Amino acid sequence: MNKAIEFKNIKKAYGSQMILENFDFSMEKGEFVTIIGSSGSEKTTVLKMANGFVKADAGDIFINGEIRI
Repeated sequence: MNKAIEFKNIKKAYGSQMILENFDFSMEKGEFVTIIGSSGSEKTTVLKMANGFVKADAGDIFINGEIRI
């Protein structure tokens, strides 16, 4: 299968607060996933990065094999 979403070595900080560091994630086309975490664990930030609403400070995000800038 082909990867629908892939995060490679993502880093994200808000000011001096590092919230994601060396974050990797991928899911295949047709695959279902659930994102579970406590309040403030940056679930929404990850989804916003996948949709292009928030930019990562470092790393690469691919959607259907194409890099998202």
